[in-house]
Amino acid sequence: MGVGARFGFIWLATLRDLEWRWRRFVMAVLAISLVFSITMLLSGFGESFRVEAHRLTSLVGADGYVVQTGSTGPFTSPRPFRDDAVAAIADAPGVRSATPLIALLQPDIYLIARPGPDGRVVADGTFRGDLGEPITIGLKDLTVTELVSGRTVFGGVPIVEVSVADAQTAVFTGQTFITAVAVMGTPTTVPAGYEYVSSAEAERDFLRPVGVIRTSIRILSGMLWIVAAAIVGTLVYVSTLERLRDLAVYKATGAATGDLLAALVFQAVLIALVAAVVAIGLAYASAPVFPRPVYFPAGLLLTLPSVGLVVGLIASAAGLRRAVRVDPALAMGSPG
Repeated sequence: MGVGARFGFIWLATLRDLEWRWRRFVMAVLAISLVFSITMLLSGFGESFRVEAHRLTSLVGADGYVVQTGSTGPFTSPRPFRDDAVAAIADAPGVRSATPLIALLQPDIYLIARPGPDGRVVADGTFRGDLGEPITIGLKDLTVTELVSGRTVFGGVPIVEVSVADAQTAVFTGQTFITAVAVMGTPTTVPAGYEYVSSAEAERDFLRPVGVIRTSIRILSGMLWIVAAAIVGTLVYVSTLERLRDLAVYKATGAATGDLLAALVFQAVLIALVAAVVAIGLAYASAPVFPRPVYFPAGLLLTLPSVGLVVGLIASAAGLRRAVRVDPALAMGSPG
């Protein structure tokens, strides 16, 4: 038998092994898919913080923010000041326009206030209420006039947008306080007691409080990749033990060790790749019922099959080591 025919025979035998033990492989694929889909959901949840930060700054639509000195950003560490500072900031060199802004975390909601008609209340659809229902903000009861989607912060806290005047009445008992000034343009200097924070810096500052959560998600994801590799590795190793006599026959008839190893690697990689594809479907099906926002970036969808390939290669190591040590003489042993 030529080299090509022998190699094709070994690969065919591997596919036949998958067919013969299909129940075991289906169970393994489902288990690995579950692990992969959980990893995707965790990664998607971690991605939601970055998406929320970008959407928040896009909602305000400013090039940057002027905050009171000592505040790290307009959204995480507000330090209220009088709104008469807006005029001085608007006159700063490099500033094209300046708008008062209030951004405060309130019980169950995140309050954003900008100039606009009084009485208008725009809430994200995750807010616990319906259109026309009252909402209590600070000391004032307002009525939700519009529901939107995709406006959350900190992993699902709904944004509620009102006018600056309504927010000042509700939160600051009518005093003319604001927490930041949203500016268009880049000021070269700002009045004493204030500092400029760019939009990019504001996004990074927004992610700072959830940095520990995002790191924890990355660690858990790494642990789940290891679990997936262990499942594939165990399956391939058990399969190798059950096929020792077959492998010995192949060796006794002149099969190259490299051909045998390639067949085992193919088996492991095939299982991992099929599991990765199934996991993408499971993750998308589970995302709507996940208790927090989940966003799957295109990079993650491309990465998962690649990770599945790497997992398959790593997981096949145990089976490869055992296959290399197979003695061709085992082919002549008794079935017992």
